[in-house]
Amino acid sequence: MSPKPVDKEEKRKIILDAALKVYKENGFSDSKVEDIAKKANIGKGTVYEYFRSKEEIAVKLIENSFNSQIQILKKIKIKEDPPLESLKSFISSLIEEVDLLSVIIPLHFEIWSGKKGKAMGLNKIMSERFEKLSFYFNRILNEGKTKNIFRKDLNRRTFISVVISSIDGIILYNILYKPKKSHIQTQLNELEKLLTYYLLPNKEENYEF
Repeated sequence: MSPKPVDKEEKRKIILDAALKVYKENGFSDSKVEDIAKKANIGKGTVYEYFRSKEEIAVKLIENSFNSQIQILKKIKIKEDPPLESLKSFISSLIEEVDLLSVIIPLHFEIWSGKKGKAMGLNKIMSERFEKLSFYFNRILNEGKTKNIFRKDLNRRTFISVVISSIDGIILYNILYKPKKSHIQTQLNELEKLLTYYLLPNKEENYEF
């Protein structure tokens, strides 16, 4: 009986899932490739068939996490939903997997601050993430302006960078201080109210989320 063919993508996923657990338990600096191999129930050599180092594994986890954010954004029905509802969905989607982000964001900072970060393409990944987030957010803003819901004098590029930075700040705050999840939702609600107030030309109207 011939051996079962190896599904390389499935094997990569097993390694990445194991690495995420190891990094969460030990932290990136104290984690080793052999720890990941043990968690995945495979040999250390098998890990090296797919990844050259623990840094490369971490960068792939970061990239996958950001790509999953983009996939969530693609599901927003920008042309069909009211612009304010799309705005709410956009903000919520970026912090949807806060437990995963609590591991991914520290990984990003550890690698980015080291010598290997730029060489491993981390800056490129972050730049592409911003551009993709900006693309979808810009569509929401444009839809709101076209339908005469959002103000016409909006500097969209600046506004988008401020909003994305604010959301990333909320994520970082919650990683550092670990408040209750209800507090995260409260922060998001307040951000939504601030953005809505800024975007609407008629400030006398009251919009509730």
